[in-house]
This record gives sequence, structure tokens and C-alpha cells, in this order.
Amino acid sequence: MQCQVQLGSVAAVAVEREERRETRRVRKAQYCMGSTLSLSHKGDSSAAAEARVDDLVAQNDSVLMFSKSACGYCKAADSLLTKKKVQFRIVNLEGAEGRAMQSAIATKYGHSTVPAIFVKQEFVGGYTEVSALDSVGKLDAMLA
Repeated sequence: MQCQVQLGSVAAVAVEREERRETRRVRKAQYCMGSTLSLSHKGDSSAAAEARVDDLVAQNDSVLMFSKSACGYCKAADSLLTKKKVQFRIVNLEGAEGRAMQSAIATKYGHSTVPAIFVKQEFVGGYTEVSALDSVGKLDAMLA
């Protein structure tokens, strides 16, 4: 019986540890995407933010990255694009206008996290997608 109690407590510790890990993963994701992101912006600010995103994408013929300064994935994407020696524009999504633009990107492209990367006016994805394209040799062709 004592053995079962010890085994049960080991299992409980393992479950608790996994719950803490999951909490950290969620907090990190919320931090990168902005925990105050609201996908329900309505009215003029929503339309204005969508128009602003559309204008920025239309005006950029190379690489455009919507980013947040404290996001690790954004920094990694910046580093990868810099290593590729490609010129790119970064639009910082800090503040109320940034949150509205991030919401517009989430609504239009189904991508609610940062970075949100466009190559030649085409939505590519975030750092994970760009890194995957690079690892199979497709990113260079897209950037050429």
C-alpha cells in the first residue's frame, strides 16, 4: 500500500510539473502575441486598421514584417532576414493602433501572433513558416 501512495505522489508531481510547463507556454505565447489582443475590434478603428494593413502590404514590394519589440520569434525572424541580406520593413505593433492592426491581420489572414511576414505582398506566415521555407531552400527563391 505504501508503494502505491509513493507512486501516486510521483504521478501527482509529474502532472503538476506538466501543468506549470503548459502555463509557461501559454504565458510566452500571450506575451509574443500581446495578451491584450482583442479579435473583436469593431467600427471605424477596425476598418481603419484593416485599411492601414492593406496599404502597408500594397506599398511594399519586398519583405514586410509586422512585429513587436519584445517578441523572441520576431527577433529570430529579423536575424534570419538580416542574414539573407534582404531589405525589409518592420512595422511595430505596440500600442492601441498596433493591436487593432494585429486584429485586422488575424481576421484577414488567420494569423494572430507575431511576427506576420509578407514577401512581395503575399502573406507567408510567422517565423516558424519562414524558417521552414529556409530549411528546405525555398525562401531564397521567394526573396529573389
